[in-house]
Amino acid sequence: MISAASPYELYMSSTFNVPMRLTPIKNVAESLKLPVHERGSFEGWEGSWDHALHPVNLIIAVSFGLLIPREVLRSAAYGGLNLHPSLLPEFRGAAPLHHILLSGRRHIGVSLQTLHPTRFDHGTVLAQTPYPGDEIPSPDTCTVQELKDFVAPKGAAMLVRGICEKLFLPPVQDVSWWKGDRSSDGAKSFPRAPKVTPQDSQVAWSTWTAAEILRRQRVLGPLWTQVKERDGETGTRVIMHGLQEAPRLRAPTWKTGHFYLAKADTLPRLLLRTCDERVLSVDQITVEGRPRMDAVAAAHRYRELLAHESEHGSLEETGRD
Repeated sequence: MISAASPYELYMSSTFNVPMRLTPIKNVAESLKLPVHERGSFEGWEGSWDHALHPVNLIIAVSFGLLIPREVLRSAAYGGLNLHPSLLPEFRGAAPLHHILLSGRRHIGVSLQTLHPTRFDHGTVLAQTPYPGDEIPSPDTCTVQELKDFVAPKGAAMLVRGICEKLFLPPVQDVSWWKGDRSSDGAKSFPRAPKVTPQDSQVAWSTWTAAEILRRQRVLGPLWTQVKERDGETGTRVIMHGLQEAPRLRAPTWKTGHFYLAKADTLPRLLLRTCDERVLSVDQITVEGRPRMDAVAAAHRYRELLAHESEHGSLEETGRD
């Protein structure tokens, strides 16, 4: 069994001390005394099993994240299978669950495909949830983990059924809902699902509405912004925890994306204005290289960096719920 660590996991682990996730399949493999190979890439790896003594019939990749080399696929009698949580060719890539939620989709499906030797998610679709897929439970509040828990049993059942029915035996039949040419411009127009990077969590204040910001926080976790220091050139990364909309407030004279320390509901709060003129409050702040703090306390400590005095009358009650 081969386990892969994604570049994003490696980055989060090394930069923010986020523990690497333990995959259940690794625990099962170890309990069965199967060899486990943990890889960041296949470069320079030729495999360590004896194909003559232990021939491989089929390679199965689920949430793997690495392109399995042609030579490895050829070592298996029937190549490889992959389970992908989207209705291929939509959302090809390493992070379909994240991008399905970010796109606001209301449905999701699962695809069982052969492993392509040179491209991700370009194999033959052997089984697939009927289009448009199953309804996502509570799509406006669903998290990545909740969506994973929803599709995992469906995917597991599809994989077992596909193996039992020997769908991998040649000649394989493509049952994808989309019958067009996969190299055509039409295929290129489908939404993709590239790896999630730290840049995906940097707020684009000029274009992201309050709803988009809160959706990204739900899907990606804490968001961050770049704050200029006194020299106007140096940028400091500020991570925002617990962003919430303050629906009864508006701040027409505030600059979008700037932090303001102001009273709301008689309490001091650290607030921001979005491009669609909504006001967000922040619960906690992590200034780059410093400990996580209560947002108001952080605004007082790093006043030159975070807090702008709100102008008289600029924060108003709107009566909006």
